Amino acid sequence: MACLSTILERYNIWLKPVPRDGLCLFRAFCDAYYGHQLEEKVHEIARICVPAENPLPTNCLGHTNYKHYVKILADHFNVQVIIFSVCKILSIWPESQDACDSRRVIKLSLSKQHFDVCYDRDYVENLAFTQSIIYELLYQLVIPLESPIFSDTKAISNGQLTVEQFYQKHKSTNNNLAVSYRVVKALHPNFYRNIEFDLWKHLLSYADNPSALVDLGDQHFHWSKEPISIKKHRVVNNNRR
Repeated sequence: MACLSTILERYNIWLKPVPRDGLCLFRAFCDAYYGHQLEEKVHEIARICVPAENPLPTNCLGHTNYKHYVKILADHFNVQVIIFSVCKILSIWPESQDACDSRRVIKLSLSKQHFDVCYDRDYVENLAFTQSIIYELLYQLVIPLESPIFSDTKAISNGQLTVEQFYQKHKSTNNNLAVSYRVVKALHPNFYRNIEFDLWKHLLSYADNPSALVDLGDQHFHWSKEPISIKKHRVVNNNRR
């Protein structure tokens, strides 16, 4: 994985992990194409590649013919698919650069037969920055929390703090005005909210421990590495830290 990380860093690429449930190729493609892992779109994309009479993959080891799938997706959606592997970059389809000029580029990574989606780091940082602004507004206008900069901004309005004092207080080491802590934190890729993957890990942690189960009626849980009974699911232990 270190080798793959080095390759991705070299090309200024950020890797967004997707669930390891056998549909990772289709989830990664769907995320790159639609900007989100829409469940119905994931299965729609999967059915484009996998005949209806065949079962969908249930684990990543089933990706033995992934090149065939990728070519079908590239032609169907008129995109160029670039796959970053552990030791090299595989431009799967189409190979001719002339044929790619009018195509959208989809970037994926492949490691141990598992696919994740890749984004340009600048694109992700812009998303994270936008996301942080939204959360900052929620913290300030909806949730009763205040950041130090926001509090001092109000202090300026109330005459309790001068602008010069404000700049001196929040000036960084390079003499630039410091950005709000939550905004700075959101620029770090690890803090970008990857909801689908977090939910999958959350449900998987429950599925791995069948010691305590509860009847949940007909509620379905997706993205487990093994099928989960729709009638049973693990109870959350509130005492667990």
